[in-house]
Amino acid sequence: MDYIKHIRIRTVMDIVRIKEPKHWWEWIRENVSVDEKILDIGIGDGNTWKMGKNGKHNIIGTDKQYNVTGFDLDGIVLPYELVRGNVCDGLPFRDKVFDVSILSNILEHVPCIQKAIDEAMRVSRRVIIVVPLGEQKELEEKGDEMALSNPWIKYNDFISDNIFTHHRHISIFNGFDDLKPYLLNYRIVKVEIMEYDSGLQLGVVIE
Repeated sequence: MDYIKHIRIRTVMDIVRIKEPKHWWEWIRENVSVDEKILDIGIGDGNTWKMGKNGKHNIIGTDKQYNVTGFDLDGIVLPYELVRGNVCDGLPFRDKVFDVSILSNILEHVPCIQKAIDEAMRVSRRVIIVVPLGEQKELEEKGDEMALSNPWIKYNDFISDNIFTHHRHISIFNGFDDLKPYLLNYRIVKVEIMEYDSGLQLGVVIE
């Protein structure tokens, strides 16, 4: 499938294919600055901000259920505030209190894609979105194994969430055209595709 094409949505731009391998964590950090107030929606175990342990990033993390304990999977205290919240029910923050909201690898899991994007934009001035293109090879090949070995499975909040059985994707994005209908009310700042060992990721910045 040709993921790279010209699009028209509130502006005209190119979808850029990043030539060198790049992990989405690195891509996200490249698109924020250390002086911004950041909300990471669906922060999970905080992997995006491992580099933030030195305190450079000003982050609040929110998640629906699991990992609101303040520790990452290695038992290390996370260097930011965690607030329990479900983006589908509305985020527990006032309008425009953040400089940027992060929706990283979450839209494929939620039943409320439009509301998630709208809520992220409501509470911030810019939103960074990352979604996998197609099913990640890791999930296709080892989904059940990953679920059973997940250290967070011991938390009832995690295993009681029956929307997906092993971090299953509710929605699959095969290209930007699948995400585009949810972005019609926003200005597209950047659309890039990055490749790493588990597959392709689409990165989008809107405001």
